[in-house]
Amino acid sequence: MLKDIANMERSIPADLKGQVDAMVSRLDDVKVEVDAHISGLDALQDTEFNKLVDRVDVAKIDDSKSLADDAIKRLPGINATIQQAVSNNAETSGILGDQTLDATDNLTSELEDGRTLENEAEQTDDLRLMMTEGMMKERGSEGERKRTGSDSFGSNVVLRGGAASPVEGAGQEVGGGSQPAVPPRSDRPWVRACSGSTDGLSSSGRRDDIIKRRRRRKKMKRRRKMKSRGSLTSALSSDWMMRTMHLLWIILKVKLMTPLVLSRASEH
Repeated sequence: MLKDIANMERSIPADLKGQVDAMVSRLDDVKVEVDAHISGLDALQDTEFNKLVDRVDVAKIDDSKSLADDAIKRLPGINATIQQAVSNNAETSGILGDQTLDATDNLTSELEDGRTLENEAEQTDDLRLMMTEGMMKERGSEGERKRTGSDSFGSNVVLRGGAASPVEGAGQEVGGGSQPAVPPRSDRPWVRACSGSTDGLSSSGRRDDIIKRRRRRKKMKRRRKMKSRGSLTSALSSDWMMRTMHLLWIILKVKLMTPLVLSRASEH
């Protein structure tokens, strides 16, 4: 096979062989030029793509700048919101302080009321003891008077005729209506003291009920005010946090994109 090829090459004329060699060299040159054109096209595509990226980056920078300008314009509003939140927090702290003072005052008054009720209970116990002792003394004195009357009736008898015994005189006094003076139950001092103390306790109980109702109403009003103010404060705080996070995101985006754009611009 190789011999046949060698024979064919020998049989080819010299002119045709030179033309074939020239054609082969020309094809090599064409190949080099095509490779150069392909590399140039690749470079052009890269350049155009970079320009497109730069345009997109510039557009993004413009958008970021506009967003940053908008954020800067919103800064006074954000500052006002922050100031409002601070004032609301101060107001809330003041309200909490007032409520603490009110609660302390209410607790002090309740303790004082409790002490008053305790003292009144002690007075009631003392009066109950006084009533018991007075009733026991009264019953003892009545029994003593009965025993004394029976003894005097047995001892004072008629010794001689014509002499009137003291028993008859006592009977005449009883018949005439002159009985021993025993004060009525309502005029006795321990009964008057107990009735006055009972009236005082009932009036103080009504007064305590009125005071407790007023305090409950005040507490309900304060709780409603605190709920409304707390909801307003939470809404303002959430709005302020959202705006602050948006502003920080814009600033971070501008800082990250600026070096990239500057490097691309310096390369071109």
